[in-house]
Amino acid sequence: MFKNRFILILVIVSVMFPFLAYLLNFYTDWLFFVETGFPTVFTTTLYAQTGAGLFFATLLFGGVAGAGAGAGGMGGGGGIGLFEIALLAGIGYLIYRYIKKKRADSSSATWNR
Repeated sequence: MFKNRFILILVIVSVMFPFLAYLLNFYTDWLFFVETGFPTVFTTTLYAQTGAGLFFATLLFGGVAGAGAGAGGMGGGGGIGLFEIALLAGIGYLIYRYIKKKRADSSSATWNR
């Protein structure tokens, strides 16, 4: 019984330690960017990393979702599906909106001088 409990504790610690280390790193990065006056840089990189992670996760695991449904040649496969196309369109729109906002902010800043 003691051996099983020790293994369970070891597994829990080995799973929680990297997670806690990541959270500590995340928090210190946030404090750094707030202290230097650039919290928007932190949030922009956070959004970009999250979006890229979601995008590549859907590409990686998208083909797995329908892999077992092979009835009559209608099932799964890999490749890019409708969800990936919608995701690419959404990412493109967000990039367009971000660039448009930056241009509007920079053009209004030149008139305020």
